[in-house]
Amino acid sequence: MLYTINNDHIKLEVDNHGAEVNSLIINGLSVIRQKDEAWGRSAPFLFPIVGCLKDGYTIINNQKYNITKHGFLRDHDLVLVSKTSDSLVFMDTYNDSSFKMFPFKYELYVTYKLDGEKLVTTLKVKNIDKVSYKYNIGGHPGFRCPLNEDEEFGDYKIVFEKEESFVTPSYPDGLMDFNNYLAKYDHIDHIDLNYKLFEIDALVIRNIKSRTVCLLNKVNKGIKFSFKGFNTLALWTKPNNKYICLEPWCGYDDLVDSNHSFESKADLIEIKPGEEQEYSYIIELTEKTK
Repeated sequence: MLYTINNDHIKLEVDNHGAEVNSLIINGLSVIRQKDEAWGRSAPFLFPIVGCLKDGYTIINNQKYNITKHGFLRDHDLVLVSKTSDSLVFMDTYNDSSFKMFPFKYELYVTYKLDGEKLVTTLKVKNIDKVSYKYNIGGHPGFRCPLNEDEEFGDYKIVFEKEESFVTPSYPDGLMDFNNYLAKYDHIDHIDLNYKLFEIDALVIRNIKSRTVCLLNKVNKGIKFSFKGFNTLALWTKPNNKYICLEPWCGYDDLVDSNHSFESKADLIEIKPGEEQEYSYIIELTEKTK
C-alpha cells in the first residue's frame, strides 16, 4: 500500500512493502529512481545483514542459518504505526519466517520526516529479546542520474565532504577481497562518474570520514546526502542505467576467506535487551561551488 505526505517543498510516496520510497519530489524535481526490469527496487533497507553470505549461510550459536542477500527486511510488508501531515512511521518485527534466518526478537522502525526542503529518514532497531545479539544495517537509496533530461550519467560526480583514501575490492565468487583490490584512491575529494567504475560491482568505501556527500552535475547542482551512524558508504549502479545508489552501511559482503561464523562478520553492532539504536540520513537539493 502506498502512503503520501507533502509540504510546500516535498512530496513523498512510500510503499509499506519494505517501507521503500516509491517517489520523492523536491521543489518539483524527482530525485528517486523508478523501479524497472533492470532493478526492481528504488530505495530498500538492509537488515539484519548487508551484502552476501559466503555460500549463502552463516553460523549463529552453532546452528546454520540461510539469510538472503541484504537480509529480509526489504521483502517484508511493514505496518504503518503513525501518520501525520509531515511524517510516516513504519514498523517491522520478528516472525516465524525471520526466525528461520535470524533467531532473535527485534522491532525495527522506519521514520520519514519532512523538514522544510529536507527528507530525514531514521532507522531504529529495538532488542525485545532476553539476550544480546548483533546485526548489520544499511540503506540503499537509488537516485536518478542524470537528474535532468538534457544531461548524461557522465556529467555527474560524487563530491566528498572530506578527502578520502580507500581501495575498492574485487569480487571473487560474489564475495569481497580487499587484498586483491581493483583500484586505489588516495586523498581524493571527488569521483567522476562513469559506467566502467561499476562493471564489476559496487565501490565500497570503508571507514569513510565524510558525513556528507553530494551528487553534482557540471554546474554543481544536485543532491546533498548526509548520514549518521554508518561507517561505510557504497556507490553502485548497473551500467547503462540512469541512477546511482548512495548506500550508507554498517557491514558489507562476507570476505572471501570467511569461516561462516556470524561473529566474524564486519562491522557488527551489538544490542542489549531493551536497548534501542538509531541511524539516519538526510536527502536535500544543493548548489555547491568547488
